[in-house]
Amino acid sequence: MKQSLQFNKLLKGVIILGDLVIMNFLFLLFYHVFSEATLGWAFVHSVPQILILLNLVYLVCNYSNGVILYQRIVRPDHIVRKAARNVVFHACVFVTLFSLADFGSISLRFFLAFYTTFFVCLSSYRLLFRALLKWYRRRGGNSRTVVLLGSDE
Repeated sequence: MKQSLQFNKLLKGVIILGDLVIMNFLFLLFYHVFSEATLGWAFVHSVPQILILLNLVYLVCNYSNGVILYQRIVRPDHIVRKAARNVVFHACVFVTLFSLADFGSISLRFFLAFYTTFFVCLSSYRLLFRALLKWYRRRGGNSRTVVLLGSDE
């Protein structure tokens, strides 16, 4: 029992790490696509602080909503619904903290493009990860064999 729990924790860590890589990549991609006139001077000159805030808020949101990919029976619609809930919750908390931290004005076009693309990529990543995990388990990975000795019958 202990080994499977450790395997689940490892899977959660890999999933969250992949989520963070996707989120940071998309944020930096959209940051370079949009012009300084669209984003604003204060936004452009505080990108490291924004990235730290983005990552911390995502870790908190993911901790509260969780990851369900490692469970034995998970339907694809549950995965997409959980990803949508994480993205919406993250967007609300991030935009609120962004406004309170006074990093400049929020470009609606930037954040709509970022969060829409992030939701699509996150859902695709998690569905692909779930398919790979099912394939791994079907081939015999993550299984245990038990031999019982000493039966009187």
